Formats: sequence, C-alpha cells, structure tokens
Amino acid sequence: MRTRSVPTPAELSLAEELGVRLDGWYAAAGRDFPWRQWRDPYRSLIVEVLLQRTAARVVADFAPSFFSSFPSWQSLAGARIEDLEETLAPIGLQRRRARSLHAAALVMVTAPPADWEDLPGVGQYIGRAVKVTLHGSAQAMVDTNFVRVLRRVFPPPWRSDYRYDDRLQALSSAIVRGASDPRVANWAVLDLAATVCTSRTPRCSSCPLADACLFAQNGS
Repeated sequence: MRTRSVPTPAELSLAEELGVRLDGWYAAAGRDFPWRQWRDPYRSLIVEVLLQRTAARVVADFAPSFFSSFPSWQSLAGARIEDLEETLAPIGLQRRRARSLHAAALVMVTAPPADWEDLPGVGQYIGRAVKVTLHGSAQAMVDTNFVRVLRRVFPPPWRSDYRYDDRLQALSSAIVRGASDPRVANWAVLDLAATVCTSRTPRCSSCPLADACLFAQNGS
C-alpha cells in the first residue's frame, strides 16, 4: 500500500479537536516535573538527554545531584569522561550519555550553534523539546510515545520512520495547534502515553480520546 503523504482535512480537524481535549485532561491528570517550570537552557537540555530511555521519576530523583556536580556548561566541559560516567551510572547508559554530554558542552563553551539540534547527541526530538519548554515554540515533540498515540487514533498507512512521515508530522502539529499552549499539548500527549495509552496494557476506558480512537473502538 502506498503511504499517503498528507492528512485529509477531516483528520486535521480531528487532530485539532484532540488537542482541545488534551488541554482539559492535562489540567486534571497531567504529571508534574520540576523541569517543566525551568527556563534555563543548560538544565533544560541536559535533562532531556537524561530522559532518553529513562523513566521520568528516575530522572526527577537523579537530576538534583547531577546539577550539583555539574552546574554549568563550563563544569561539564572540564570534567573527565570517567567522572561523568561514574556520576551517570545510577540511571544507566552512562558511556553513551557521558560522551554526548561532554561533546555538547565542548561545543557550547567554544562555538555555540544557532540551533540546539546541531549539538552532538541532541537531534530533532531533544532540540524541539528545549525550544518548546524555553520558548513555547509551536512544534510537536514527536517521539515513540507520541507516535504510539497517533497511530492508534488514526488509520494507516504510516511510514516506518516517523521522522520522515509527513502525514504523521502534520497530525502532531495539528494537535499542538488545538491546545492552549504548545507546552501543554506536548506534555499532555507524553503523559497520556505514559499513564493511559501504554504500549502493552492501554487503559482505553480512561482515555479522553477513546471515542475518536480506532484502537479503542476496535477493542485492539
């Protein structure tokens, strides 16, 4: 089946409506993490790296000690890789994270790029997440969790790599447009995926999108 490259007008309209619904759901059921209130570029970017493949509650417990040891780009750039690995060991992936963070810090203290996404180890998702958190940028923080929600609500076909799926990206942007604030829209989708639309045992009966979701309607 050929992958459709753009959503239909009806799909875009539904996506914006879902953004409105998620606004209300987040106010009642959204999670609360300290970094959602931060407006510090250094801490915001670092915590997004720590959140990759790690539970948010784990990062919430770990982050204060990390920032106590490495409070700035300068301290991070001047650290030994071995010390970074030891500090990061409690949350795992320490070798990869230590090298990515150290490389990013070296760039930041010498020649900061114009776009966060150009930093080593950052990429599209983390770059967007920082822009959304710091500036309320009207972008969708599309990761595997965001994708899971969209692919359950809307019908296929989809491209295998969601980064290059124009239809999926357009639908995610429409959800952001529908909410009152890009931050709320993104956090709502991520929280819904983490607490309701989970990968193995989704709680469709508790989902604010259930009546519009193909997955829920089909009893999948």
